[in-house]
Amino acid sequence: APPVGRWERWRRRLWNERTRPYFSAAALVLAAYNKPILAALGLGPLWYLWRTAGRRRGLEWMLGGALATLTVCGLSLALTPTPTAYLGVERQGVRVESFDRMPELPTTELGAATPDSGAAAPAPSLGPRLFGKLMNSWWWIFRRPDVDAHLLTNLGYFFVGRHTGLFLYSPFVLLCLGLFALDRGRSSARWVVLGSLAIVALFFLTLIPFNWHGGGGFVGNRYFVNALPGFLFLVRRIRPAWLPAVGFAVGGLFVGPLVFSPYGAIVPSPTLQSHTRNRSFQLFPLEQTIRGQIPGYRGYVGGSGIFFFGRTDLFRPVGDALWIAGGQPVRLDLRTEEPLRRPVFQVRTITAPNQIDLALGGSRRGTHFATTEPAGDTTRIVLEPRTPRVRKTLEGFPYYDYSLTVDAQHQSWYLEVIPTRNRKANRDAAAAAGTPRAGGIPVTGWEEQDLEMLVGAIVTYLGEEEELDWDLFAIDWLDVPELGTQTPGSTVQFRGRVRNASAHPWRAKGATRVALAYHLFDEQGERVEWDGLRALLPRDVAPGEAVDVTFEIAVPKRTGRFFVDFDAVREQVAWFSDRRPGSSVRRTLDVARPEP
Repeated sequence: APPVGRWERWRRRLWNERTRPYFSAAALVLAAYNKPILAALGLGPLWYLWRTAGRRRGLEWMLGGALATLTVCGLSLALTPTPTAYLGVERQGVRVESFDRMPELPTTELGAATPDSGAAAPAPSLGPRLFGKLMNSWWWIFRRPDVDAHLLTNLGYFFVGRHTGLFLYSPFVLLCLGLFALDRGRSSARWVVLGSLAIVALFFLTLIPFNWHGGGGFVGNRYFVNALPGFLFLVRRIRPAWLPAVGFAVGGLFVGPLVFSPYGAIVPSPTLQSHTRNRSFQLFPLEQTIRGQIPGYRGYVGGSGIFFFGRTDLFRPVGDALWIAGGQPVRLDLRTEEPLRRPVFQVRTITAPNQIDLALGGSRRGTHFATTEPAGDTTRIVLEPRTPRVRKTLEGFPYYDYSLTVDAQHQSWYLEVIPTRNRKANRDAAAAAGTPRAGGIPVTGWEEQDLEMLVGAIVTYLGEEEELDWDLFAIDWLDVPELGTQTPGSTVQFRGRVRNASAHPWRAKGATRVALAYHLFDEQGERVEWDGLRALLPRDVAPGEAVDVTFEIAVPKRTGRFFVDFDAVREQVAWFSDRRPGSSVRRTLDVARPEP
């Protein structure tokens, strides 16, 4: 036999039949150091050693894990004040203002000296606590799991969810499970490995049902990805030989879009999840229970109380309306507290000709637009959806889930608004650019966002057909103050009081809410302003109830005597004075420049 060199002797001393259990446990400890539940994956090798090599080898494996844990924790104590960042130290987020300099933390959070006292200030608690322990640390794992109503639903998403599905993002897992099922020589140790993988999955699904996928920005389930190598130990042999080729070919339909365009897909509003726009991903369900945390999507609560959810590149809330991209069917998920019976949608086009179809719960209606003139660019569509089964939130509140599909054949008109956090500055900038109105549509209520999309339809939910037919156009003006003399161009506020004299409640929110406004006329009776500033109701007003409101009036810039007709309006429906002539109240407004 050839002589054995020095390095080979050292290798044999460090890596042999006796030392391998120690290294096996040490490798698992490195994975479980920041995710302690991964220690459950050690049940497989521990069971194998216990059954095949005896109790002593099993104890040696456990000893190797204990020594590795002490070593890692000792290094952490030498470098930081804690044995692990997850037991006793709370994580803190910072806002990155610029990529060319480090973010700055408040000095008091670092225990630095304050300007007033000159002494070091203790670092405050930066978050909520559970049982006296910081919730952002791993102390919260030492509690009983909460089995909520979404467990079975989340379990389905765990395997085949569009953004989290184990089989979609790790198709080799499905292949391993298939080979394991076809293998008639399955050992008890492999069953234990499969059980330990299930324990890790159920831990995330029950301990953190709100975050089992690993948080926003995920591609696949990033919490469970550390356990994926365990599936390889389920495979003993590959038969039939052609199965891997077929499995990886099918898996390529899902992994391919992710690999070849992971971050820079040339699509509107590209996100880490742009690959899910591939047709193969669209065949699988969207994770409804965690949809608010998926980047690339947005939720919008309309004034009517309905929650709309969809892709950011396909729909945008603008005031009470939803602007929908054209040229393709756009799906929006709806959540309501009460079932929809005969919902009414107002549909508007900004391009013609255009065919716009709406589908909701098995009911489908459409209309053809031949013009964009005000008389023919808007219509109303009444749908009759089926009532879905009742679902429940994590808190146990019932709700109904619907799917609304808007299909506009054509799209037109590109708008870009200067981004700013200052609403007034944005309005002024949009006005200076000549874009304060878009095709006759007031652009208000969205100044803090950019809007860059091709619009195919503008859809507004008006409410139930029965409620739209309510005759609520009766009002008592209890207290409307005199306006006196005001300065040209000013804006003044007045307190008033009105009573709901109808037999139906006034809604304070929603596209068809009731608001108070005014019409402005000059001395000759010529209209100066018809759509006056709105005075919003502080809450829903029941029949016979009185409520205080604050009126705001934009005073004309020219001097003279004017007449202000205070009126109520049901938005999108009618003015009260149109339905009940004489229901408005008039006040005189004198506009004069102040004496020098």
